[in-house]
Amino acid sequence: MRGVKAETVARGVADKVLEYLAADDVPVGEYLADQLMLPFALAKSGSYRTLPLSQHSKTNLEVIKLFLDTKIRMEECQDGCVRLLFADR
Repeated sequence: MRGVKAETVARGVADKVLEYLAADDVPVGEYLADQLMLPFALAKSGSYRTLPLSQHSKTNLEVIKLFLDTKIRMEECQDGCVRLLFADR
């Protein structure tokens, strides 16, 4: 990040890593979640648990729904995580 001290950037990264590690039984991180949406939607099968979706992931999910005839359901877990389920219509 231009104009930001390296220590500040490192602290931000460390905070994100600690947030991910604190999430119990969540194999998919915030940035991988949106990358997996398209392959799962194309397969019309599968599910995964992730951290709460970023605005980018929510937008990606809505765009996928516009182009593919795949049923996508989002369930919020008790521990704050999200489970995305992909199925054939």
